[in-house]
Amino acid sequence: MSGRERQRERERRARAAGVTRAAHAWRRGAHTHPHLSHLSTPLLFNSPPTALHLLDDYVPLPPGASLIQTGGTTAVGRLVIQAAAARGVKTISIIRDRPDAASLAAAKAALTALGADCVLSEAEVGVRGGRAGRPAVPLPPPGIPPPSLALDCVGGAPGSAAARALAPGGTLVVYGGLGRSPVTLPASAFIFRDLRVRGFWLSGPGGSGGGGAVAASAGPAADGPAARAARAATLARAADLVGRGVLNTPVERVPLAAWGDALAALRAGGRAKQVLVPP
Repeated sequence: MSGRERQRERERRARAAGVTRAAHAWRRGAHTHPHLSHLSTPLLFNSPPTALHLLDDYVPLPPGASLIQTGGTTAVGRLVIQAAAARGVKTISIIRDRPDAASLAAAKAALTALGADCVLSEAEVGVRGGRAGRPAVPLPPPGIPPPSLALDCVGGAPGSAAARALAPGGTLVVYGGLGRSPVTLPASAFIFRDLRVRGFWLSGPGGSGGGGAVAASAGPAADGPAARAARAATLARAADLVGRGVLNTPVERVPLAAWGDALAALRAGGRAKQVLVPP
């Protein structure tokens, strides 16, 4: 087994162990909301906790504060919008360009209905030809203060555009790389604007990017009783928010006999719904 294969195997085992530990902790310490359906429960262990950790663990976000994020139409992006709106935190969400104006308007309207304050396409924030340039619209828009937190799951030019919109001293949290391109920022962003860059990995040994309530002292490698209790508390809170309808994730049910169609749908991507194959 090559060094790269060994590394992939370690990462696979860490992901599996992290999810297993979180699930056991939740079952031991959480109280399931009475209105939490069997379709909602499988979704609790990924996107909802991720959204809550991203909002809680890095930058204080009092009511009236703002954040900017890429991947606004992803499951986590939609949950961030809903959770932030419930707290009075304003959101600027960047989404992929669409082939026509009607499709773009529909995508923006769907996020606005969830509570988004501003939805902008990549072109509107200055992403052209795979590079981040000057935004075509004011960023942040009028009525929204400069964001202190940027959440990036795309990378590349969209991630760079989100980071450039941060207020001085702001924090960029990278939790994905859907675009498979690196986020690039000039040295001046760190020297003169004191931006910070952090990483988040839900399924890692600590279940958090560290630096916040989950692993404040030991960082992402923390896996003691306090870290496990914090993960269980986050899962319990996610269950309550989903059960009460504060957080909603669209679900598309596919019959077990059509499991091949479900796999094809997941591989195709670009879907607004989570695909479940109930037994």
